[in-house]
Amino acid sequence: MAGKYTCSEGTKSGITELYDINTEGISEANIGDQTLIFEDSSGSEYDNDLEDKGVQRTYKKRRERLSSNWEKIRLKLLKTSLALEGLLPSTCSEATCQESAATRCRDCRFATYYCRKCCDKIHRDKLQFHGCQILKEGCWEDYNVPERVLCNVRHNCGGTYLRPITVVDLSGFYHEIVFEYCNCYTVPESLLQCGVWPATPVEPSVAFTLDLMEMTLRLMMECQVSIHDMLKALDFFKNPLLKSKKIYDQFIDSFEEY
Repeated sequence: MAGKYTCSEGTKSGITELYDINTEGISEANIGDQTLIFEDSSGSEYDNDLEDKGVQRTYKKRRERLSSNWEKIRLKLLKTSLALEGLLPSTCSEATCQESAATRCRDCRFATYYCRKCCDKIHRDKLQFHGCQILKEGCWEDYNVPERVLCNVRHNCGGTYLRPITVVDLSGFYHEIVFEYCNCYTVPESLLQCGVWPATPVEPSVAFTLDLMEMTLRLMMECQVSIHDMLKALDFFKNPLLKSKKIYDQFIDSFEEY
């Protein structure tokens, strides 16, 4: 939108000077035949309003379309989730084994199923911190693979000792593991060399994976999550029917040192 004003030939310079100072004064001048045109800012504001409304309508349509697409597939996703909980293949996933499947591991590719013997073999000396489950009375329960050994594979020593230890991981799983160590290093040093952090500096019976310690550190620094809330969140991953050790006091003391 533009406004037009006229003036006589003799007053061009005066109008120009007046226009530079005060455009409202020009609109009130009753002068001559020279036309002066300037832009009205109210037009650009109107255009901006239209543009904003157009963006809002586009965003609303996009959200409605996304919501509609989720609604179309929601029931299928629900059925698939329920099927995964009840699905049990007839045989073990290992190519050389024909035994009936009885366990699963959510960390060996998603929901890989094994017979109990193969599950124990795969997770005994390697992959000790994988979350295994076993089917009992139609329900999946956390499964602690027996005789799992945690040791420092980079250090070979003739004289070693064994001791039971509980390792807590980022999934809230309590792994009952046999820890192998020697006198070349202290027990806390040996644990750290195996990728876990000791709960106490002397004779620790509990340790925490470094992934758990790092995640706790990031949540505290970036999200202001307390240790109490962090450990409370881990409880949601555990089977509520299984008893677990109270680790709050040990965790908070060891985390301060970490």
